[in-house]
Amino acid sequence: MDDRIFNLIATSAFGLEGMISGELKRINMKIGFSGFGEASSNIARGFLTADSTLEIVAFDVDKERAHSYLISMPYQGRVDLLTSLEEILESTNIVFTAVPGQYDFSLYNDIVSSPITDKLFIDISTAKPDVKREISAIIEDKKAKYVDVAVLGSVPAKKHLVPMMLRQV
Repeated sequence: MDDRIFNLIATSAFGLEGMISGELKRINMKIGFSGFGEASSNIARGFLTADSTLEIVAFDVDKERAHSYLISMPYQGRVDLLTSLEEILESTNIVFTAVPGQYDFSLYNDIVSSPITDKLFIDISTAKPDVKREISAIIEDKKAKYVDVAVLGSVPAKKHLVPMMLRQV
């Protein structure tokens, strides 16, 4: 994974929204979301408000709930709701994971069963630190990058500009 992608995500999280969208467009990348509930749909909405030409794909095991978030978005045609985690992993290099903390380890066990070399995983779940350290180790073993994110405010209010503390575990 090119370290500039990691740096762009970190920069965006601290408010330089145009930089990430312009750079991702220039290198022709999609952003994926595994788990498309309140937090991830609002982050996607923020990215698309900053640059409505970004390509975003999402998957959630609760398809009805994900669809309800999708149809409430002003850029609903710019987010493709996919049918499987595998599709997200095949079509993106940057994946936000946003599932309830108790499902985080299970999600990453599914993720590492696919080819993930050079992908960046941004985990905004509420899993405990020891779980995130274990996840980080299995992701790093697969030659991918993992970033633990603590969200420090209201995602619905701030979208992608919500304060975040990023930590490469």
